[in-house]
Amino acid sequence: MNKTQEARLRMSRAVEAHGDSNAVIIATVPAFQESFLLLKANNAAIVAAFQQEDLVTKGITTDKVEAKKALAMMAIDIALPISAYAVKSGNNELKEKVSFSFSDLFRTKDGQVGSRIRNISDIGKEHLSGLAHYGINQSALDTLEAMIDDYEQKVPNPKNAAAIKKAVRENIKNLFAKNALLLKEHLDKTVVGFKKNYPDFVLAYKANRVIINLSSTSTQLKGKIVDTQGKPIPDAVVALNGTPFTAVTDDNGHYQMKSIPYGMIIVTAKARDYQPFSSRPFQIKRGQINSLDMTLSK
Repeated sequence: MNKTQEARLRMSRAVEAHGDSNAVIIATVPAFQESFLLLKANNAAIVAAFQQEDLVTKGITTDKVEAKKALAMMAIDIALPISAYAVKSGNNELKEKVSFSFSDLFRTKDGQVGSRIRNISDIGKEHLSGLAHYGINQSALDTLEAMIDDYEQKVPNPKNAAAIKKAVRENIKNLFAKNALLLKEHLDKTVVGFKKNYPDFVLAYKANRVIINLSSTSTQLKGKIVDTQGKPIPDAVVALNGTPFTAVTDDNGHYQMKSIPYGMIIVTAKARDYQPFSSRPFQIKRGQINSLDMTLSK
């Protein structure tokens, strides 16, 4: 998931959360409700698709690595007795042919490790009669051969995974396009049906519709929190709804936040012995020092 997709999904899920918490209201405009339910389904499909994209490669990679580890360990269990047999027989050439460590085999390129270990198996077959005393029999070699075959079947899988990921990403692209159409051509146009009876719902909907791009720019928000008498309120907590950004006022009631999201955001303030306050959707402009003062009542 890239940053643009993350921001778009965050926005559409914020709209979903807003609708879910106002189910009774949205039921009063069936056209809006119908499109909202489609948006929810698309959001769920997008999340599932991103999970699928992540698991396709990770799952195959993990499976292949574990198979390679097991194969290398089994090969060493065959190679070491062959090496001991070679030393006992005074056959240095044979000893060199099976002189591998686990790391040697595990670090061998995926496309070559099978043939390298198959050579060990072939050597075992060639000297099978002499290896019986060392615990090596046909059954052990058959097991090693089966593990080689199993591993070699897994080697091409990442290529298959790439094809699957391409299809998944195309599906994700289409789902985002469907959501964009639902929001722009249906929800944004039918939400006006709530304007007369539920104006606050409409305001919050519009605030949630803004794609907030969490950036590292110098976008800032500062201001002062005072009481109804104009006196500064220290230790008040100021927060940007839907984000982790907060600030605490100093002794003079001033607060400041840096490197914050931009867009239409509801800002809240609360302090001990005062009623919490939530602003109307406030336009935080990108790359600017934005100012918002708030007054708290007891």
